[in-house]
Amino acid sequence: MIDPEEVEFLRENLSTEALPGVLRDRISHEQLVELAVAAEPLWNALETVGGMVDSWGGSEFRRVFPETLAFIYESANQAP
Repeated sequence: MIDPEEVEFLRENLSTEALPGVLRDRISHEQLVELAVAAEPLWNALETVGGMVDSWGGSEFRRVFPETLAFIYESANQAP
């Protein structure tokens, strides 16, 4: 479970400016923080299983997480 200090870290270090394109207009800062908090278990598993990502809160997270959200959004909203 993510602790309050980690949530505060996210509030201070995650920026909607890192979100690509249309997501920047659709996701507020608090929503981005909410998504990051919800993603912590997945992020931890990605780190544990072969080091697929850097540690939680690392600078990689600030870049890769928004790009991951964009990939999910674009993939889910592609025309069939």
